Amino acid sequence: MVAAISTGHHVVSSRSGASHFVIHYKVPGSMSWLRVLELIAADREVVVAAVLRRIAEELPSYQALAPDVLDRHVRVSLVQTVDSARAGRPDIDEREVPELAEVGEVQARHGVPVEDMLRVWRMGIEIVLDRARALAGESGLSEADVLEFVSLTLAWSDVGMVTSARAHRNTEIEIARSDHERRAGFVRGVLLGSLAPATLRLEADAYGIDTARQYIPVRARPAPGAQRHELERALGFHETGPQRTNLTTAIDEDICGFVRERPTGKIPGICGLGPTAPIERLSEPFRLATRALTTAAGLGLTGVVDLEELGMRPAIVADRDVTETLTRRYLQPLQTTVSGDDIVATLRAYLECGMHVERTAEKLVVHPNTVRYRIGRFEELTGASLRDVSVAGEVWWALQARPPA
Repeated sequence: MVAAISTGHHVVSSRSGASHFVIHYKVPGSMSWLRVLELIAADREVVVAAVLRRIAEELPSYQALAPDVLDRHVRVSLVQTVDSARAGRPDIDEREVPELAEVGEVQARHGVPVEDMLRVWRMGIEIVLDRARALAGESGLSEADVLEFVSLTLAWSDVGMVTSARAHRNTEIEIARSDHERRAGFVRGVLLGSLAPATLRLEADAYGIDTARQYIPVRARPAPGAQRHELERALGFHETGPQRTNLTTAIDEDICGFVRERPTGKIPGICGLGPTAPIERLSEPFRLATRALTTAAGLGLTGVVDLEELGMRPAIVADRDVTETLTRRYLQPLQTTVSGDDIVATLRAYLECGMHVERTAEKLVVHPNTVRYRIGRFEELTGASLRDVSVAGEVWWALQARPPA
């Protein structure tokens, strides 16, 4: 950012971070405009008092600051502006930059919005300029002298405002990052069981979490192309209110947290749930939520799942040796025929329909004899009979490990 006033020969420049201010002003023979600066400098107590009165009347956010701190900030902001212009110094003194930055930092930490802070700057300059015109009139100075003073003061005010505003914004970012990290640490501690009970209850109270309730641990993963915030919103993590459950964290890039109610509706991804438990005993349920997610991801499933509805499927994903053995035994031989995929689809429907031929045919929209033919072809290629209950179970296991086409 560059602020510049081109009115003559002398150059005053100021660097603060990435901003560069250049003030060009003339030095008239009479130097009468300097007299305005001298008058304002001598009248600074009146100006400071006027600014503090307007802050008290118009900006309630400043009640968070101690009176002595606010007084010092007003002096730093306004007095340095006038003194810098009066001295005609080529740069802001290095000792002043931390003071101007401290104004923004401290006010950010006390919850003063940056808009209010900038309003105080503008308010202060208005008061300075009004006072300058009054003093100039009393001293017989011309409007041109006042205009020169106004130009210099506004330019130097820009320097101070940007320095303080940048510090304010950086502090806001730091506060937000720190708060996010603290909340994430709390959620991890709850889910991994690493928080002492007393610490957990204190932090839960600070975040508005009701420890008398029971919660469901969640571990979720967005679908390809979906955004994390979309999945978080679908799971209810963006709710607000006095009693919140919208605290989440990332564990191995998964969305992890806990909710009071089971998520409903379609979600853009996979969500594993654990059983309901008090917040201080969520670590074991979270382990089960993790296993539900791992199972769903391994089988190509989507939506909200838990171990109860997954049944034996977690064992299918976990025991890869058995799964690969059964796949070779029952599915690999079917790839030797061009109708292999049709046979696999028929096997899947046949088992889902309780090995009932007519219901299977109706589901596949084929003739019952087609179902009988494909089942016979499977038994011929594998040498196994689906009338054997153990064979039917093993075929089901192998099919579960192979997502439908």
